[in-house]
Amino acid sequence: MADVVTPCVLLAIDPGQRTGWAISRPDKSYAFGTWELKGVGGSRSLALRDNLDSTLSRERYGRVAYEEPFQSQFRNAVRSLYHLEGEILSWCEWHRIPVCAYTPREIKASVAGGNATKDRMMNVIRWLGYPVEDDHQADTMAQVLMMQ
Repeated sequence: MADVVTPCVLLAIDPGQRTGWAISRPDKSYAFGTWELKGVGGSRSLALRDNLDSTLSRERYGRVAYEEPFQSQFRNAVRSLYHLEGEILSWCEWHRIPVCAYTPREIKASVAGGNATKDRMMNVIRWLGYPVEDDHQADTMAQVLMMQ
């Protein structure tokens, strides 16, 4: 017998200095946006936590997904992404919310092909009916669709 998944509020996060987020609710409504995380290192992580806490005051998440950090030649950028990943994992653990991670390739492949450009991702997500404003929002909407 197949497991029955209870509909719940889903949160997807694309961490970075510009952190994309998307929420999908059981009633099929959704919201998405971008948080500007100011500062460096720990202060950027705290800014992410503040934004997550703020959304939690309005929503009760059943699951969270985020985009895994990618490997890059820019060491400081990668370090910052790993700090944000740690903050997401810690926050989810603290609030007892199941969390999963998707690679950038998995996210792209889910809606537009594994090597899709940022423009292609935005165009496909818009074609699906979600008026995203940037590639971070497009990535998070793709994650939400993957979790459904």
